[in-house]
Amino acid sequence: MAAQIRIARLSDAGPACEVVRRSIVECCHQDHHNDDRILSKWLGNKTPEILAGWFASAGNYALVADVEADILGVGLLTQAGRIGLCYVTPELRFAGTGKALLGTMEAKAREWGLPFVSLDSTVTAKDFYLRQGYLAGEMRPAKSGIRAISLWKYLDDSLSGPASEPRAEGRPCLCALAGRDGERNLQYKI
Repeated sequence: MAAQIRIARLSDAGPACEVVRRSIVECCHQDHHNDDRILSKWLGNKTPEILAGWFASAGNYALVADVEADILGVGLLTQAGRIGLCYVTPELRFAGTGKALLGTMEAKAREWGLPFVSLDSTVTAKDFYLRQGYLAGEMRPAKSGIRAISLWKYLDDSLSGPASEPRAEGRPCLCALAGRDGERNLQYKI
């Protein structure tokens, strides 16, 4: 049965936290290598209280994937276009739920007028994002002790091409916005 993607409520923070924690522990072996030290650091800010704060923030768009009143996926997009969370339970991996969460966040980013979305991906999730049209930048160490890959996706097809190649820092260049309406250029000037 298909998951219903909906806005997260504060009361979803506990079950959503369990989704994130299970997904990291059970699916991301390529990243944590069953190293308790890495897992402890990575899971350190994955608590119901912290997720509730993220859900309550006016600058965040938080979603859950709900299947018969069970929370089995969670997504979070900031107004700056950063995807902070996109996790599903191990049972829903490869079932289209992550793709649905990601597509809903991308639609919201387009609604906000953002030219691209970006995230730091795990090694485990990198291919998922590449299949959804994301571009990969540099790989670097993350605070949690894993390796993170900078990824982004242009939401406006006119931004793809040579002017939108990654900069040295592995993030997108918005040079393609030059010459477009001045207000938008100022908003996204780097």
